[in-house]
Amino acid sequence: MTVRIHEQRKLRESVDELFRGYKDAGIIKEELKSLGFLERAEKSTLIVMESPDLELYVQIELMPENKVKKYEILTFEEIEETLR
Repeated sequence: MTVRIHEQRKLRESVDELFRGYKDAGIIKEELKSLGFLERAEKSTLIVMESPDLELYVQIELMPENKVKKYEILTFEEIEETLR
């Protein structure tokens, strides 16, 4: 599958902007869904979502009261590189 690099970069910037604007994980999760992300896992301290079309992965660590502690957004390529 060929990744559309410019679209991937634009979506990554949108996700970063989303996290700068909100701290509530519920709102962020719904906004990510509207951007095409699919939920892959959810626990009390972690949410994992990905955009298969643009090969982006988002991991959200949570604090109490469903607030974002920190997040990480990676391309599938970056994940593969760390596994090598």
